[in-house]
Amino acid sequence: KNGNIVTNHEEYFLTMKKEGIAYAQEYEREENYRKALYTYKQILKFAPDDPNILFVKGVTDLRMSAAYEAEKAIGASFPILEQNYRNMDFKPDPISAPLLNEALLFYIDNLILNSYVDSAKNVTLSARVIFPLDEEIKRRLQELK
Repeated sequence: KNGNIVTNHEEYFLTMKKEGIAYAQEYEREENYRKALYTYKQILKFAPDDPNILFVKGVTDLRMSAAYEAEKAIGASFPILEQNYRNMDFKPDPISAPLLNEALLFYIDNLILNSYVDSAKNVTLSARVIFPLDEEIKRRLQELK
């Protein structure tokens, strides 16, 4: 009634998030992006403030050719991610943060494929802040220069 069910049952919802992500990743491996997208949407119902999940949902929208939905989700989540990772005291969510690397790489490749080279370069520069030691992101940045 008073809207605090998630905070009162935090352990349960963390388990739900972890299992939901595992199911979504399995669907993605099977290239069943429709089910993966549905799973991410379900996770966002009880974890709406997780920018990692929102970004990955946006990338999955891209895979489903839902450009408008993808633009909304990525546009809402990417500035938050960028701001969070620029803060040296930020502690990433250990459950959803591992999804981010692959999603960023797909997003960068998608921008390049669609001839948005300037946008791809900007996203790659931000991705270097998020993953400063990642060789794939470093390589893509070198290719874009």
